[in-house]
Amino acid sequence: MQNNSATYGVRLREERKRLGMSQDELAEQLSMSRASISFYESDRTVPDVTCMVRAAKVGVDVGYVMFGQRGAEQAERILDWDLLAAILRGIRDWAEEYGLDIPAEKQVAIARVLYRQFARSREIDAGVMKEMLKLAA
Repeated sequence: MQNNSATYGVRLREERKRLGMSQDELAEQLSMSRASISFYESDRTVPDVTCMVRAAKVGVDVGYVMFGQRGAEQAERILDWDLLAAILRGIRDWAEEYGLDIPAEKQVAIARVLYRQFARSREIDAGVMKEMLKLAA
């Protein structure tokens, strides 16, 4: 659920409820008082950065709380999904060509490195990709 028109306090309450926590439980997780959570949810005070970092660690979507956009919505705009798909296809095809079974975790790690390498140009350099795959295998 996206709620751009709601205040950060309303969105914080939505996140707390999504996580199945009471104000007391969230306060305990964030090492603060229930009154602080109540003040945040009623827009009487604004959570500081330390609070938001702690909140993220317990599963609160802080991008949503502060800006009204879910993390997945932000990722949708930021990532070049076609480039990522091409990298993953390249990894799979290379592994098949050489008869290798690359574990999913390793494929993700390789894809991350290759994505960083190719993101600026938005084009895959086949030679660089093959060299990286040889090193990773």
